Amino acid sequence: MNGKAPRTASQALANGGDCTEFAYITVALLKEAKVPSGAMIVHFDSAPPKMKHMVPYAKLDDKKVIIDLQAGKLGETGKGKYTVEKELTLDEAAMMYYREMGDYHIGKKEWAEAAKALEKAVSIYDKDAYSNYNLAVCYQQTGDMDNANKHMKKAAELDPKYSASKARGSYNAEIQAADAALQSGDFAGCVAHYQNALDSGEKLTAQDKAIIDENVAECQSHIPASK
Repeated sequence: MNGKAPRTASQALANGGDCTEFAYITVALLKEAKVPSGAMIVHFDSAPPKMKHMVPYAKLDDKKVIIDLQAGKLGETGKGKYTVEKELTLDEAAMMYYREMGDYHIGKKEWAEAAKALEKAVSIYDKDAYSNYNLAVCYQQTGDMDNANKHMKKAAELDPKYSASKARGSYNAEIQAADAALQSGDFAGCVAHYQNALDSGEKLTAQDKAIIDENVAECQSHIPASK
């Protein structure tokens, strides 16, 4: 989309859009009508190597009938021959609109707007690791570490490649909790959260660890010795 937000259905129907935007319209109609259907992520032979498109279809008499609003005929595509790269359920396909909108706002560093779009994405289909990861990043940027940690963990559960990010999310959440405990005078809680940060799995530099050890020692000095 070259940095542009995905068009709404009204915008695409009034002024034109790309094939994926028209696919979103078709997917919405198929979902509303409860027609057995799905969608495919495809690469058209005529497209650049990394360019993907979405192609929705209805299942009629156990056959996939492509519905491409840019094609001249039912069952055909507007771009010719293609290779299927991934099958999508209608929920997965519908989620992609909000995922794309989230990407757009992230590109503009509009974190709150991106989070709103990605929350919608995961409410439709919560098993997309990419959406959960980006939503966690948005929450980190807005300071909501509880939700950031929640979605980072979800992303890691869905796709192991996000495991390192899960550790970072847990670490950041525990550091924030330790700081909050310190500000409230909960020194025992502060020590516990710092220890959780050390146990999170995040790789720390010697300097980072030294700072945490110093903070822990300071908190422990304020905890009355047990009799």
